[in-house]
Amino acid sequence: MLPRILSRRTLATAAIAVTAAAGSVAGVSLAQDSGDRPSDHASAPPAAPGGILVGVDRILSDLVATGTITRQQADAVQAQANAGSIDPKQLVQQGVVTDAQMRVIADQIDQLKRSYSR
Repeated sequence: MLPRILSRRTLATAAIAVTAAAGSVAGVSLAQDSGDRPSDHASAPPAAPGGILVGVDRILSDLVATGTITRQQADAVQAQANAGSIDPKQLVQQGVVTDAQMRVIADQIDQLKRSYSR
């Protein structure tokens, strides 16, 4: 009876390992997706070829060009993005950007992130 139990345990462990490996490969494949598929959301900016940080920089530069934010504000937001996350509440509370400006920035970045998830 003991060898049969060990076989079942071994098979169960192997099945879990294979499932986990397949899930990891699928996750990596999705993360490496270049975003070349057409977007379902017409106003979403296309995925940036250089990665999300390049896309964030492009969005911020566009907002500077339209006068929505200043270059200094864009640099402050980009610095947080480069560090790994953007804290909208901190940026607004410190007076770096207004609440309205942060909403525009956040909306554009959310659209960019959605373009990567397709």
